[in-house]
Amino acid sequence: MKTIRRALLFILIFCVSVFLIDETLRQFNRNGWLPYYAGDPVFQFYPPQDDLNKVARNLSQSEKWKNFTPAFYEDVLSQGSSVLYNSGLAEPAKFDDSVLVQKKPFIVFKPESNFKSDRILKNRGFVYSANYAFDSFSRRVHPKSPPPSETNKTVAVMGCSYVLGVGLNNDETLPFYLGVRLRKARVLNLGIYGGGPNDALDEILNSSNESRYADIEKSKGGLALYISMYDHLQRSLCTSQCFNSTYRSWVLEKSNYQFSDSKPTRQGRFADSRPLKNFIFDFFQSFFFTNYFQLDLASPFSRSHIQHYVKHFAAIKELVKSKYNLDFLLVNYPNTYSHWNEIKAELENQKIDFLDLSGVELESATGRRHKIPYDGHPTALSNEITAEIIALHLNKK
Repeated sequence: MKTIRRALLFILIFCVSVFLIDETLRQFNRNGWLPYYAGDPVFQFYPPQDDLNKVARNLSQSEKWKNFTPAFYEDVLSQGSSVLYNSGLAEPAKFDDSVLVQKKPFIVFKPESNFKSDRILKNRGFVYSANYAFDSFSRRVHPKSPPPSETNKTVAVMGCSYVLGVGLNNDETLPFYLGVRLRKARVLNLGIYGGGPNDALDEILNSSNESRYADIEKSKGGLALYISMYDHLQRSLCTSQCFNSTYRSWVLEKSNYQFSDSKPTRQGRFADSRPLKNFIFDFFQSFFFTNYFQLDLASPFSRSHIQHYVKHFAAIKELVKSKYNLDFLLVNYPNTYSHWNEIKAELENQKIDFLDLSGVELESATGRRHKIPYDGHPTALSNEITAEIIALHLNKK
């Protein structure tokens, strides 16, 4: 009996101690007494590929780009939610970010159709001075994009805000620069704000007339080009960091897919399809120190995590071929690599074509002009370099 009492007393003391330490750290952080912890480096760099880096350097030093400086956007003190403006109207219109994150039963992240804006206020407190326009299929508009009747094939560019072109004008996105180089192709911007491969599956499996793929002509064929980056792994798995209130709780709204022989089955949202796992993750992330040090129960990612991630692309590959007669190619955006060696091995194992840009050093090639200041999204220069390299690869094929 004494042993049981001692064990219970020890458990009680341990729990109280953990609670007190956690609350003390939380209070210290509120008062600004703890230094900012940025976590381990996200990007992993690999040996340079000289020919690709030469392309990047030459373009960066060209007459067009040699004096380019990334825009330093207007700083505003408001810390409200994202707001979009169209100041070209007689009465400037204001919209919340639901036009870029439009929630529907099956497609969670989809831009509003026929929407235009020229200023975007981010909740970090600055304004993008950029022209945004979407067509009737909720696709980002390309200036001077040829009509379908004048093109031979379709190049459907899928991905996240890196493809959508957050913070950039309509003529500065990656799909736009690809369209300039692939003149006979109809290049579509299918980027999704905060998107991942599960969002791409949502859209491809949606057969309604509202689908952004609805007007792709199967008879012409073409290519589905998926632009990946480091965070898509997390977005397709939704590990314990999804429950971190300061990190990415929005991933809980994404679809949870399971696979059988590359055939995807949607289990529902991450938020409601894994009650036990969600309870454990939520409890783990309720402590201050797990948030502060960005701890994750799934880190480092296991081989099964990597396999599950790549299965999304295997399913996308089969679906775009059967539904739209599109071949599939995966490209990781340069300088956004994490777990690439494991992912690459699994892509090879599942016979998925990919273009390895892990050796392209955008930061050094552009003189640190590869990201929008205080934001992290690619600049127009980064997009044109990446488009040039992809186009060279496609033209060789």
